[in-house]
Amino acid sequence: MISISEIRDAVYPFTFPKAVQLSVVLISLLSASACGQGGVYSTAIPQQELPPIGTPSADGVVVKSRAIVSVTPTAGGSAAKFATSGSQAINVTNAASVSMTLSNQDWRVPTITNDVLDFGFLTVTDVKDNNLNVCGTNGNQHCGKAILRIYTTGKPGAGIWNSTDGYGMPIAAGLSGSTLGSVGLDAAGAYTLESVTLPNSKHTVKYSDFSPTPKFNVKSDFTEAGAGSYAATLVIEYALAP
Repeated sequence: MISISEIRDAVYPFTFPKAVQLSVVLISLLSASACGQGGVYSTAIPQQELPPIGTPSADGVVVKSRAIVSVTPTAGGSAAKFATSGSQAINVTNAASVSMTLSNQDWRVPTITNDVLDFGFLTVTDVKDNNLNVCGTNGNQHCGKAILRIYTTGKPGAGIWNSTDGYGMPIAAGLSGSTLGSVGLDAAGAYTLESVTLPNSKHTVKYSDFSPTPKFNVKSDFTEAGAGSYAATLVIEYALAP
């Protein structure tokens, strides 16, 4: 759970409803089991909207671990700024072959303004996988690369979605200090944050294989955002691909 250590009233220079707040909850991190079964979802997102965990999807990608971050409008008297503090690493080791740890220590929800909103950073602090032979039609071939990717889901379109008027404000993500890329809708619109080549002689994926350190900045362009209620669900996945 994210601990909320600071709440400040926000001042709006434009007409967002006062009842709108943005809050972020790091909901769950799911890992594939050794036999290819996924964990239990703790969100209201239908499972069919997300790729299977532990088995090849239609595009050949095998999702091994998944983190879900929900950016959701909530009722309240005034808009607020939420800050987090301390190490909020999420650990999942429910499989012999794979685990991933994600920290939201540097993640925050900025005050809503007609500007580029900076949500700070999500950092993968550990990755371990010793089963790389899960690709191909039968799910038993050596995979060619390991990837960390991000996308949105659960809405009609990409971005932080305005449910009042039916449009999304663009989301961009990327490595700390690098050029950010566009985050699309569902797995088909996923942006690859980082990729590691896996030669046939390589049998494990370790955290040290990802260089630079997988610390990812997330921003959203609200310069043209109108009044309304906004929400988004971010999906961050560690996966193997042919």
